Amino acid sequence: MTEQNSFPDEQPGKPKVRRSIAVFTALAIAVAVIFALVVAFVPSHRPNPSSEADRLASLGLEAYSSGNYSGAIYYFNQSIALDPDGAYYLGRGMSYYGLGNMDLALADISQSVQLNPNRAITYSWRGEVYYELGEMEEAVADYNQSISLDSDNADAYQGRGMAYCRLGEMENAVADFNQSVLLDSSDALAYVWRGMAYYILGDMYQALSDLNQSIQLHPYDATAYCYRGIIYYNLSEMDQALSDLNKSIRFDHSYAHAYYWRGKVYYNLSETDLALADLNRSLELRPDYAYAYQYRGMAYLSLGEKEQAIADFQVCLTLNPDEEARQEVEAYLEELGVTL
Repeated sequence: MTEQNSFPDEQPGKPKVRRSIAVFTALAIAVAVIFALVVAFVPSHRPNPSSEADRLASLGLEAYSSGNYSGAIYYFNQSIALDPDGAYYLGRGMSYYGLGNMDLALADISQSVQLNPNRAITYSWRGEVYYELGEMEEAVADYNQSISLDSDNADAYQGRGMAYCRLGEMENAVADFNQSVLLDSSDALAYVWRGMAYYILGDMYQALSDLNQSIQLHPYDATAYCYRGIIYYNLSEMDQALSDLNKSIRFDHSYAHAYYWRGKVYYNLSETDLALADLNRSLELRPDYAYAYQYRGMAYLSLGEKEQAIADFQVCLTLNPDEEARQEVEAYLEELGVTL
């Protein structure tokens, strides 16, 4: 089944949280530079809107760093009203991103690019927004620009690598993750993504090596354990697969992909009741998961529950699985006497 060669939904917030730390630092530096220029060149006896704008932006940065994105927007609004500098638009755009409002984030960060077209970090953030919007070509273009302005930006290589993965350009993705790891060998997320890319390319042992390294750096990462479990599954090491998938679910009880794969492991171990329980849970969390319907149908069929199996197979087909899965499901239905 080729669906194993696809990426799961990302863990909510994980990439953006890691990257936001670096961007927060860069933005703080930008604000500090603006403040320093104001102090140097504006006479002390004159009213100084920029100093007040900097003060408000600093409060916005504090709010942003604590996860208070609405509060951050409140302060950046005031900064922009006093001094519409690109750094403040970037800060507000980042805050909108934190709230999940990608359209407003894109508008503000694009304004920041227009005002300050030579800041690498701004292009990285717009690339991040485009990635979240599913516009991968635009994301790659912005990451390209960011890297052209700052070739030592590990996050830009990582972001571009993620976009390449979504575009199916795995060799390009691996090259970018290599560079990201070279620039920052402590970044667990880069190893996860490179491991995923190697997995898609069929290099299970290199993928396993990267996921081992990621888990060593970040031993509570549900995604890394899930993908290592998937690799063990593909290597027919079911006990190790089950152990890793158990850990993945322990660290994230809402991870539909991990329940699905643990269900597959149980199915292959002929633990059909346990497989059904996991596949049910996977579908509760992600009702449009075509492959979970396929495997639940197979589990029902192994129990002799043909009507339920047929129902699941038919739902699977409506959810547009890949061609190999479609053919498998259609073969089951034909064997069950269902006219397609």
